[in-house]
Amino acid sequence: MSSSLHVIGVVALKELSDTLRDRRALLTIALVSILAGPVLLLMLANTLAKFEAHAERRIMLVDGIEHAPTLRNFLERETILIKQASTGYVEDLRSGRLPDPVVIVPSDFESTLQDGGVPTVVVLTDSTNGRADAGVGRVQRWLSGYSSQLAAAQFTMRGISTSGISGIEIDRQDLASPSAHAIRIFGMLPFFFILAALYGVWSSSLDTTVGERERGTLQPLLMTPANGSALVVGKWLATSIVGALVGGLAVLSFLPAQWLMQGETLRSMMIFGWREVLISISLLIPLTGLIAAMMMLAGSRSRSLRQAQASATVIMLLVTMIPLAMKVDGSGTVDWHLYIPVLAQHTIWTAMFSGDYIPWVRLLMPALMSILFVIPVLRLCESLLRRRGR
Repeated sequence: MSSSLHVIGVVALKELSDTLRDRRALLTIALVSILAGPVLLLMLANTLAKFEAHAERRIMLVDGIEHAPTLRNFLERETILIKQASTGYVEDLRSGRLPDPVVIVPSDFESTLQDGGVPTVVVLTDSTNGRADAGVGRVQRWLSGYSSQLAAAQFTMRGISTSGISGIEIDRQDLASPSAHAIRIFGMLPFFFILAALYGVWSSSLDTTVGERERGTLQPLLMTPANGSALVVGKWLATSIVGALVGGLAVLSFLPAQWLMQGETLRSMMIFGWREVLISISLLIPLTGLIAAMMMLAGSRSRSLRQAQASATVIMLLVTMIPLAMKVDGSGTVDWHLYIPVLAQHTIWTAMFSGDYIPWVRLLMPALMSILFVIPVLRLCESLLRRRGR
């Protein structure tokens, strides 16, 4: 037992030194894995913050406001800045150059009101123009306020009380907690954690299997008196450590990223402190070990590095598509999700970003299932390495 542990330690240190020797490749992988998620998060958050600020600004673009002096008077009392829409606003809306919807007032607006009719005001937008479409809600609220005030004035002039005009009152209640809305925006973070683990083990796991076989160093290693299982475990341990370091740094990188986000609303929705960091790392470490074992298996069964890279691409696709398929399925979270590696981690991450309480005991199931999957994969990897190394 002690000799096997000694072999595992020696092999792990040797593989770690080989991996760390290629510092340029390791630095490239680390930077891509660590910076990709926070940079995309900042871009998304800052874009949404601009939409949020844009949606609440008090500006209305109008074509034909001269035909509606009463509407102008209402808007000015509400401290809304009225701007005349430029000519060619239809094309500007379609091309995205115009950042606001355009209110079109008909020429017979006032005469229709005086005759007791209901004039039609058009709010022109383009749903492909995100900035303009985000302002439709505020424009409709202002126009609805004018309509309600106008109706109340008309009923009052006729001596009719407006207290009973509304037949029902609508009270909208949302069962979701405020933090649960964060998963709609920050639900992609678990995918970045998983991708960081994948990129962290990709190169070293293939290099330590098919790479050594192509260099001719695998066969002499298998001919040593050392236990084959110890050799494989040592290689796997070194690969897992590198992947865990890259994945852990990727998780930590989201701490400063959220401090740089613009918009108080988005910043308050993303609750990602040290407790969430510890939960994420505790989920990521066993998952990284499983991914490393699967990548080593892909390298062990391949005859060339190119073939191994193709197999590793399939593993990457499966690892990222499994949680995405469950999300598209729409069946929600069920108990058996916690027994499937990758899906289990993603389920707990989703619950964490939704603001649910995650007991530490619940984290043991994904770790246990990942370890149970690792054992047969490493045994199969050992068998394939011996067969290919002959």
